[in-house]
Amino acid sequence: MLSRVAINRSRAIALCAVLLIGLGSNAPTDPLPSWNDGPAKQAIENFVHASVDPSNPKYVKPEQRIATFDQDGTLWVEHPIYTQLEFAFARVAALAPQHPAWKTTNPFKAILAGDRRAMAAFTTKDLEAIVAATHSGMPVEAFRSVVKEWFSQARDSRWHRHYTQLVYQPMLEVMQYLRANGFKHTS
Repeated sequence: MLSRVAINRSRAIALCAVLLIGLGSNAPTDPLPSWNDGPAKQAIENFVHASVDPSNPKYVKPEQRIATFDQDGTLWVEHPIYTQLEFAFARVAALAPQHPAWKTTNPFKAILAGDRRAMAAFTTKDLEAIVAATHSGMPVEAFRSVVKEWFSQARDSRWHRHYTQLVYQPMLEVMQYLRANGFKHTS
């Protein structure tokens, strides 16, 4: 005859075994946990399921599964201005000692003076001049190093956090979901 302790112990072991088996099962998990249930989430899931199911007419061969995303406003913060422009403006300040004429020449003058109103009125031509002046004249590896250094220190003026922390969780989940299903990105 088993004692009451032995029976309770056996039940506890059995319960633990059931729980462990359940935890180890392939129960589906939500690949997009930060997304609200709704048409957008369902469309993404339907697209992925159709793309990876060989019996589906919308099947996409693994070598053809390529995902492309717009960065600003989709993957990371774009307000009050694009992160790339913040970088370019910081580069104007860093390069200004080598270009004394910038103190009196727009669009550089506006950046050096911190004139946000004037910067908000920059034309495409102004922005092209800024990017050309701040992104050229050095080898790619040197440019990468400058960008990496800036990213390690720069903080968004609104959130006061590093730009690398200002990414959209839902989009990171979509990217992970696509990767888990054989999608690749272009570089």
